[in-house]
Amino acid sequence: MSPRERTAAPAARVAAEALGVLALVLAYLWLFRGYGFDVVDEGTQLAQIDRVARGARPYLDFETGYTPWFFALHVALWRVSGAELLATRTFGVLLHAATVALVYAALRRRASALLAGTVVAFDVAFLLPVSPRTGAPFNVPYPGWVAAPLALGAQLLVAGVVAARVGGASIGAGAVGLLPLAAAGALAGAAFAVKPNAGLLALGGAALATVGGWRRGDVVAGLLGGLVRLGAVAGALLLLGGVASDPTYAVALLLPVVLAALRTGPSADGGAARPLRDLIVLAAGFLLPTAAWALPLLLELGATRFAREVLLLDGGGVVDAYLLPFPAPAPAAGAVCAAVALAAVLLRRRRGAPVAGVAPAGAASLVLLAGIALAAATADGRPARIVGEEVCLWLGPGALAAALLLVPRRDDTTRARALLAFAALYALQLFPRPDLIHVAMGAPPVLVAAAAAWSWLASPPGAEGSVQGRLQGRRATRAVIVLLLLACAARTLPGLRARLVETQVPLDAGARAPLTIAAPWAGEHAWLGAAVAAIRERTADGEGIFTFPDLAGLGFLADRPVPFFHLYFVPGRPDLAGEERTIAELEQRRPRLALTGRPRVAAFAGAADYFARLGAYLDERYPVAEELAGVTLRGRAAQR
Repeated sequence: MSPRERTAAPAARVAAEALGVLALVLAYLWLFRGYGFDVVDEGTQLAQIDRVARGARPYLDFETGYTPWFFALHVALWRVSGAELLATRTFGVLLHAATVALVYAALRRRASALLAGTVVAFDVAFLLPVSPRTGAPFNVPYPGWVAAPLALGAQLLVAGVVAARVGGASIGAGAVGLLPLAAAGALAGAAFAVKPNAGLLALGGAALATVGGWRRGDVVAGLLGGLVRLGAVAGALLLLGGVASDPTYAVALLLPVVLAALRTGPSADGGAARPLRDLIVLAAGFLLPTAAWALPLLLELGATRFAREVLLLDGGGVVDAYLLPFPAPAPAAGAVCAAVALAAVLLRRRRGAPVAGVAPAGAASLVLLAGIALAAATADGRPARIVGEEVCLWLGPGALAAALLLVPRRDDTTRARALLAFAALYALQLFPRPDLIHVAMGAPPVLVAAAAAWSWLASPPGAEGSVQGRLQGRRATRAVIVLLLLACAARTLPGLRARLVETQVPLDAGARAPLTIAAPWAGEHAWLGAAVAAIRERTADGEGIFTFPDLAGLGFLADRPVPFFHLYFVPGRPDLAGEERTIAELEQRRPRLALTGRPRVAAFAGAADYFARLGAYLDERYPVAEELAGVTLRGRAAQR
């Protein structure tokens, strides 16, 4: 570590504080472990896990975007506990609490407890939200939740190696420096084993960050460093494809990658690293966990299907089916993001000097306060929740871009720049669905990088102006933190009220879902219990059913598998060939019961029109047997 960097907090103190954060976050999330149910996303994930638990194979027996290790993990949890849904949710809240504690520990090593605590409070309140009406989105077993701490671990390992090399520590000179790089590659490979795009982006981010620890002037370092930096930009352009020229996508996702490539390069004080060896070690670490599952699957699927269905390349249909526009920042979100950028500029340009008698940190805090006030004034009556989600969507890209522009290439910024380079690439997982859930799943590396940059900018090596200026700065900083913590409290209070104050009513969605919901919203969930009871009454144990377009979760709740290759029907995924395959499977299997209903989320809108042939088949062969509030039950007609 460079002597100009902030002294790291004692490891024992950081560990003790992180354990305290773990306990507090776990206690909060545990309250919602059994609250509510999302029949679409959560239900579909559980139905797919259920298929694997019954012996089906991902990609071979059913379509999925997630790799076998994700399913193996949850099936193992089910078999060990016998609790199924609650086992998955228990693992989820433990994972979230551990991830937040890791974020805190990563920040606390070189930042104040106040900054680290405020960041994790924001993470929990705004990126792990609760909807009193429906439940907690963090209970949905998205693979991205598993990938996040793995990517964060890879980011921290690489940044540590790079900082040590530039600081002259022995870790960068000898073979011992390769162990963290191998571990970082292995963590990226583990992320790839549950969510392919997250793992590949983590590997790319690690490679880009590693360049900062190479020695400037070394021919091999210059050549390989240029190739890695060019590859990062080219990879981002290839990923974004047709939307790369879209202004919002270009600013939010492409610009940070371009800035990271421009600002990351070999250092004049880089260690005696061997660049080619570094990249080989990273790749070897990545391939070690990957080969265990990818090679057998590659042999079974063949190269073409593997590229299309596992790597989602060559017409996998994901982008066309799920692409969302990146919304331009509304005035309120723009005000907050502009205030963050201006505050960073003040810290950078007048670092160590007072601004109108106020310390730079205080001047920046006053700007942040003004930005928050302007956001409140321009919210135009929209709910604070919506404004908060817009801010969350743009705050990450804005903070990364500002930090990459303002943090200089110096010895004492090596670690922060490595963190930023990794985060810029990892943030690409927002494509093709820039929504709050994907912001949350990619947030840990971004939060750590942005907060590390802010900590450096706000901690000048010299005095911060006059005594009066320092006092004013502290007061302004505390005001911002108090305001942010109040916003976090306001975001969490409705969920806490629904869980702790309102009467809890059983969800009554079958034995597999021992869940509750607050009494005011119990009526909106009554259809789940009615549907599960009707399904069980009309089918035998273990009998398969068919669902369209997004009701596979009902099969899970009723303990009835959905034994078809396609379990959900987003227009374009499956394509029309997949529609014909589904009709053929229906003719072959002839389940006695089919379920249909109106799409419940925007991604499924238009399914009835796109899959018109399938709809006509169901109308002909599966006349309506019973209409319920949220689903239509159809019984197979006698074959003519």
